[in-house]
Amino acid sequence: MANHNSVYPTLFTDVDLAETAPGGLGSSQGKTPLRSAVQNTLREILGWRPRVTDPKGFQSSLQSSFQLVEEDGRKRWEWRPHSFTVQTDMGAVTGAQASLYRRAQVALEQCLPLVEELLPLSTNADEEDIEASRAIITSDLTGLVNEIGQVGGPRVQRVNAFFDSLLGKEFNDASGTDPEGVGGQLGRLRRRLGLERDRVNTIEEEQNLTNFLILADYVIALRSTWQAQQHYFDRRGTDVFLGTQLVLVHRDLNTLAESVQELRFLLDSVFINEAERQSIDLAFAGRTIDLPDGESYTFPDDEPPMTVAELLNWVEEFASDEALRLIREGGKDGVTALQPTADKLRRLLRGAWAIAESDSGNPTPGFHTDRVRRGLGEATLLADTVFQRITQVQREGAPIITRVELQEDTDSMLCPIRLDIQGSGFDLGAQVILRREKTGEQMEATVWRMETTRIGVGFPMEYRRCYDMVPAEELTLAVINPDGESAVHRLAEADFAARPARNSTRKQGRKQGRKKSPQKGASAKKSGTS
Repeated sequence: MANHNSVYPTLFTDVDLAETAPGGLGSSQGKTPLRSAVQNTLREILGWRPRVTDPKGFQSSLQSSFQLVEEDGRKRWEWRPHSFTVQTDMGAVTGAQASLYRRAQVALEQCLPLVEELLPLSTNADEEDIEASRAIITSDLTGLVNEIGQVGGPRVQRVNAFFDSLLGKEFNDASGTDPEGVGGQLGRLRRRLGLERDRVNTIEEEQNLTNFLILADYVIALRSTWQAQQHYFDRRGTDVFLGTQLVLVHRDLNTLAESVQELRFLLDSVFINEAERQSIDLAFAGRTIDLPDGESYTFPDDEPPMTVAELLNWVEEFASDEALRLIREGGKDGVTALQPTADKLRRLLRGAWAIAESDSGNPTPGFHTDRVRRGLGEATLLADTVFQRITQVQREGAPIITRVELQEDTDSMLCPIRLDIQGSGFDLGAQVILRREKTGEQMEATVWRMETTRIGVGFPMEYRRCYDMVPAEELTLAVINPDGESAVHRLAEADFAARPARNSTRKQGRKQGRKKSPQKGASAKKSGTS
């Protein structure tokens, strides 16, 4: 391939430091239109989407968001947040991340005092070593909570590294639950303090050991919750939450828009100015390109040509305005609506990249230089990333129940009756209700396990009578997602296959007892007559 770089000079451009400084024109905040900034702020504060035609909704959101409080004879307005979210320019900390972050914050508030209050039971404990362990554990716990609350989702590797440090890698990999078997920094602190059962002699010393067990149990419980929800943050598949995913989409769109601006500068450096870009046609018809998923795509023979300026302007308008506007206004539906356009743009960019990679003087020699090829390649890869992020956001339909298994947990006095519900489309925070159709009586289940394809629920002791109902006629199970979508399943005898036989034996005993009682009465009457 001919090298055309030597005939083009190296160009420089002035950089305004105010634009590259945080909050300057070069930042995402400076690029955000004033109207969008105001709308985002209203949504965050009021929990309401601004609509000019809905003044009553605005008034209602104001009343629910602010409360008049009187203190020492003075009145002031107090803001009441609607939900736990961390709002960004587009997207927020929501769903599983918000739930996990809140739990991590509570655990941190409980753990830090325990770390400081632990006292040594060993007489030869080294105070400097103990303080060093306290400092490391405090730092790891704080870093863990901050990482879980990271905007755009926590880094899975970093969270796992914190748990390895606190609990020990072997204990963490084995998913241990015994607080006395922890390793890592917690285990080291335990050894340095001499917190062993053999050293306990008084109630105070036992309480000191108990405080350490509580500390370790907090970390283990948080680790278990993280392991159950870790798949939401691995950035693979479609089980993502909109708020977290939109942060990543927004960053990728900004980067794509900036790559187009850099590409224009590269074209200027090879003397392809704006006027020439508007006249250079890119011929895509019949050209075959390789897609990142291992497949190939051939443009139709009737694919019309497009100028370089038209392609770059379309990509920049999509990344900086159209995509952001549709996502803000349409939510998941807006993201879905963007997928065809994002797919088309990434194919066109890849086609332009293939034209630049070819050893030809068309459309112009400067278009085939290394700098332009690399600029087009970078823009193409960013467009692929945007398309991948967008396709991960899918609007799930109503939940579907495919199988229900009923079991009895004799060891649990709180929830002796448990249902294992299998299906798809179950959202975090879904409600499970068991309804008795004839009387209208319904009972809400206690959810102890929640996954997108499986829910484990239990029912309190007072509802044990439902165990003896006729399933095919009496009981209906409903799973209701937070968005109102629901699935209803009428329980059949097959669902109760795991029911112990002793229940039927108990029923037969009652029936036999009712049959025998008249015989006893008759025999007694006969005996009295005789």
